[in-house]
Amino acid sequence: MKHVLLFLPLCLFCSSLTVAQGDSTASAPKIAEVMLMTGVSIPYLPVDFRNHSMKGSYVGGGYSLTFEPGSIGYSTVSATADYSLFRFDGTGFINALDSVHQSIPGLTVTQRPVKAFTLMLNYRGTFTSFSSSVSPYFLIGVGYMFLSVPTTEAAPDTLLNVDGFNKSAVAWSFGIGFDVPINETAGVFVQGKSTLGVMDRTRQYFPVVIGVRYRL
Repeated sequence: MKHVLLFLPLCLFCSSLTVAQGDSTASAPKIAEVMLMTGVSIPYLPVDFRNHSMKGSYVGGGYSLTFEPGSIGYSTVSATADYSLFRFDGTGFINALDSVHQSIPGLTVTQRPVKAFTLMLNYRGTFTSFSSSVSPYFLIGVGYMFLSVPTTEAAPDTLLNVDGFNKSAVAWSFGIGFDVPINETAGVFVQGKSTLGVMDRTRQYFPVVIGVRYRL
């Protein structure tokens, strides 16, 4: 219920921005675009995720509808899917142990990469016109996260093993970016955002990406 209560103000906020930024006429055309993105994901929460993971690789794509510009900019709604993969930092894991465990001869700790997959519905508000060379925007979204964390395996001290898990959760995101048109049908954008999975231990990471968009 608390997630619904948080989401309702966002819906009202987005609706008001859509009215202010978009053309309110029912006949106004909507511009459809496809997007492809790639970049890095920076792990943040929980602390062990941040300390034991390297910067992750990120790929994503989506489909969007953009409304005609209003007086202060234009609105876009989109559906996106993205995937982040975080490789394990074994050295960081061992350095976080106490001196007794660090002194174990031949200690090794391994884990397969952590994987995060999200499906999101987003609202983007862009504070400029289509013709501008650089268009700043903000982005908010809500959706679904699937997280896969493999088992951490240590040798020779198996007491350091940590069981893996797979979890699904509600996901939230907020970000900012800049869009630069190339021509009438294509453009590039740079974007940074926070992606947060609501689970027993909140999972948060920050994708920083570059993308291309193509108008259909």
